[in-house]
Amino acid sequence: MKFIMVNPPFKYNDSEWITVPPQGYGGIQWIIKNIVDGLVEMGYQITLLGAPGSLSHSPNLRIPSIGDEVEIGDYLHGVNEEVVVHDHTSRGVEFSKSIRWNHKHQLIHSHYLTSKPLATKNLVAASSAHAQIIGYPNIPVIRHPVNPENYRYCDKKDNYLLYLGRISSWKGAHIAASFAHKVGCKLVMAGPAWEKDYFQMIMHKYRSTIEYVGEVGEKEKQQLLSKATATLVFSGGIHEPTGLNWVEPGSQVVSESAVSGTPVISSENGCLNEIVPLVGQAIKDPDLLSSAEIESILADLPKPKVVRDICLKEWSHLKIAQQYDHLYQKIRNGVSW
Repeated sequence: MKFIMVNPPFKYNDSEWITVPPQGYGGIQWIIKNIVDGLVEMGYQITLLGAPGSLSHSPNLRIPSIGDEVEIGDYLHGVNEEVVVHDHTSRGVEFSKSIRWNHKHQLIHSHYLTSKPLATKNLVAASSAHAQIIGYPNIPVIRHPVNPENYRYCDKKDNYLLYLGRISSWKGAHIAASFAHKVGCKLVMAGPAWEKDYFQMIMHKYRSTIEYVGEVGEKEKQQLLSKATATLVFSGGIHEPTGLNWVEPGSQVVSESAVSGTPVISSENGCLNEIVPLVGQAIKDPDLLSSAEIESILADLPKPKVVRDICLKEWSHLKIAQQYDHLYQKIRNGVSW
């Protein structure tokens, strides 16, 4: 089966295209990397668009130098044979309609929640909460996958908590800092700090608690995830770019942490209440916890091997690839949803 995967065409530091996997921050690119790994192992021939500079790890994976939206549209419009297109750019109003399609068969995967997706059929959600918030509660739900080969497992942990992601209020970075501060535990923060005032407020208030390491690449990310006592994912509140309440759609960092043998402590926001209880603990009001309550949560976390085994059972790249394969076969047979 011939197949096209479309990566959101963003640039890293306004110069290089964000590759798959990404040079630094890039949750969607890691999702794509893990999905592609599973599909390639199943024998799919894949062309990946929107990620020039990415390295192919298989003769079945082709990555042409096609980056911007117009180039992607021209390429897709020029393909006359039947293929399945898996589009990761379907994010409501964020991308224009200039990407032209010339295919009967498409699978549209909506990652974010800024508005209802431009497409109205063949949508896939990352969680039940995600499906609800975009207004299509009955669409298929497929979780974010992980290929264990892309991560590092360790059952010997260092004494730090980890925040991995954009340093933003709606991602709960300040709650993670407060959580660690209450029990005197170091919090390693890794991710871009684009909201400068917010970042400076956190650093001023919790400077003795936080070790900020900036954006991290693949190797540094593997190390941080594998050695942390737990990963903190306290998202919620107002999504600043849109002014809407943020509902966590899929949370790649949960599966990435779990495959590394590191449990997760989270809010109950969006998908987190669906997936985190399998590999850690989801908390209703994490910002209201006392020091004694936090110490109890840390003492009761599941063991690394238990966390990893559950992760591989639930979210392995091959299991997720098989779930996508089922949908691809449906749309190849003319079935839409």
